[in-house]
Amino acid sequence: GVHRSLRTSRRRPAVTWMTALYTAKWQAELERALAAAVSRAIRERSSDPIRRVGGLLLSAAEVHRSQRVGESEREPAPALLVSLQSELTAASVHTADATLAFDADDRATSVACLRSALLSLSAAQASADRALQELIDAGAPTSRAGYLRSLPELLPAPVSASAWRDEWPELFAENLRMTGQEVDESKDAAWAAKHESVQKWTEKLAGDIGAIIALGAPREEAEAYVLLTSKRFAMARRLRERDPKYAASTFALTDAIVAQSTRQAAAGVVAPALFYNLRGLNSLVRGDPSWDRITLPDNTGFRGVCSSALCAADCGTSAEAFSEKGFCVYHREPDGSISFPAQDSPVVKFESAPEDEHGLHTAVMVKEGVYGVFPPNSLFR
Repeated sequence: GVHRSLRTSRRRPAVTWMTALYTAKWQAELERALAAAVSRAIRERSSDPIRRVGGLLLSAAEVHRSQRVGESEREPAPALLVSLQSELTAASVHTADATLAFDADDRATSVACLRSALLSLSAAQASADRALQELIDAGAPTSRAGYLRSLPELLPAPVSASAWRDEWPELFAENLRMTGQEVDESKDAAWAAKHESVQKWTEKLAGDIGAIIALGAPREEAEAYVLLTSKRFAMARRLRERDPKYAASTFALTDAIVAQSTRQAAAGVVAPALFYNLRGLNSLVRGDPSWDRITLPDNTGFRGVCSSALCAADCGTSAEAFSEKGFCVYHREPDGSISFPAQDSPVVKFESAPEDEHGLHTAVMVKEGVYGVFPPNSLFR
């Protein structure tokens, strides 16, 4: 109907750029496709010619779309977008010019064309928005309002404070595999229950447990913190997946850190600047892969991460903290011995702040002058 009005009008009406684009580019192609579909339906003597013609047109469109996909694979996507942007810019200018010269005969046709153009542009805008969201790695929302939820919202609360001990064998075996210390599949939960029991590690780490007790923690809390800290990788993975397999361990570790933070806040302690390796052995990225995008803004422009893993960071003041080869990370070997291997990695600096109405903003200093920790599910920005 639009095409007919162009031929019968006393003069070319002031129509939109879309009508001109149809006349110049699409009409011949559409008419050829329609003629071919109708001819084939007639030859086949189809019992439902309208449905058959429609099916043939859809099939032709699918072939055309596949061909266009092949062409776009050969031509760089940015070049296609630049070309599209140029066409849209020119079209907007043509549309603006066309609206300047209406008369009574043109008005009805032009209004219809403009409405059609707005509908088409709205559909194009929706398609562009979907494509944009696919290109932007939105990830989980990282703003306080959209992301930071309490642990009970993410995992079911344990039946008792000591329930983490029941999870220990599987937690130990999984964390061992994740850290690359052991690839022997026979060292599973049953093996850990027999050879790496809670009692064994409680005795081996008695000195560390005593240091936490000296900070004011009860023994159960101190044992949970010391034993579970080194198993943070497996717990973090399950937390990211909202898997309750190690829920009791995650709660026990978090509760121990929060309890110490409360005691620290009462004393008015704010942690000094702390440092830790972004990548490499025992790194932040190993604990939660989202740390690898810490410098990239999300779709809201926010730059930060809500870490699923406990984050431990060093004061960096000791002689062995930094070397020419990189940051020297604290590492507990499978036999319980301690080493400080250098990591060739960027280093993250943590800056703490005093408590305010929004909560705690400081690391919990487990060893004064040595290192501090942040609990799982902490928001960094």
